Amino acid sequence: MKKLMLAAILLLAITMPASGQEFWNLRISVHGSYSEPGDAYSRPAGIGARFLLGKPGGNFDMGFEVEKWFRTYDRYDATMDSLDGIPDGIPSGKTTAENKQSGLGFSAMFRYQFLNLSSNNLYTGAGGGFYFIQSKREEARANDQTGLWEVVYVDNYLETKGHVFGIAGIERNLSGQFDIFLEGKFTYVFDAYIKKNEEINGDTQEIKVDIWDDPYMISGLLGIRYNF
Repeated sequence: MKKLMLAAILLLAITMPASGQEFWNLRISVHGSYSEPGDAYSRPAGIGARFLLGKPGGNFDMGFEVEKWFRTYDRYDATMDSLDGIPDGIPSGKTTAENKQSGLGFSAMFRYQFLNLSSNNLYTGAGGGFYFIQSKREEARANDQTGLWEVVYVDNYLETKGHVFGIAGIERNLSGQFDIFLEGKFTYVFDAYIKKNEEINGDTQEIKVDIWDDPYMISGLLGIRYNF
């Protein structure tokens, strides 16, 4: 009986990879993105990769995505403006602070192909996961040793936040195992702010600081996929 069970297990171990390849295959894609955040200060450019499993020739696949984007923009800074012209202080005419941001997202996702039009496949999908945003921004601060005002970069890190997104796109076979796709993506990141302590009227208080003023972002993606 034990030998029979062992033989059955060995048979399953041998046949399962072949059976799995028959019903599921790996689809790896890379894409570039160009986005419009809700705050409209600057449009981030980014890159991403997806690893999806789906039945060969099927309409459904699922897996995960990794995506990274960057942007730089200037915002008016009242403190710098008020210090304009002070000798050996803030550079003359300096009234804006430079903000450098980068975002990193990890998501589980699925796609569903719902229509085929002359070899162009239309699909939709959704996903969600975790998002991290780093912000480096200029601030005007008085030097502790010299007392002179100067412009310095301050790092701020957004706590780990959840995000969800929906997608809709069109894909077409290029040749053999390669597909090309064009996609629209709508993303929502929860609570896009950080908490920090700041002295207000002599009291230390915890305040919320927006480093991404609006949690919505619309993106356009262009990518290429290889179907194993």
